[in-house]
Amino acid sequence: MQRFYIIVGVVSMIGLPVLFCRQIYYDLRYPNPAWWNQHWEDDPRIYMPLLACGVLVAAFVLWRDARRFKRTQQKHAQLWAILHMVRQKQAEGNWGEAMQWLKKYEKLYEE
Repeated sequence: MQRFYIIVGVVSMIGLPVLFCRQIYYDLRYPNPAWWNQHWEDDPRIYMPLLACGVLVAAFVLWRDARRFKRTQQKHAQLWAILHMVRQKQAEGNWGEAMQWLKKYEKLYEE
């Protein structure tokens, strides 16, 4: 089921911009203001600003999620480094230092 949603997402990410560009090209290539005044949904004076607002919102959401993903990855890298230090200290027999590193891990994990 997950593969289905991935395919639908990729097709929509590629297909919808292509369809929008085709519609914009057609509307601007063969302008017909008389038709636009009767059928507002085909009027590029209306849908182009709305499309631009939608693109800006989508770009902002993608940018925000990319930043959040990067922060999460950095935090996971720090957690793995601390766990590696705990394992190294345990292998050396320094159980006190290992417990200190483990407390740092718990503190960072709870943030």
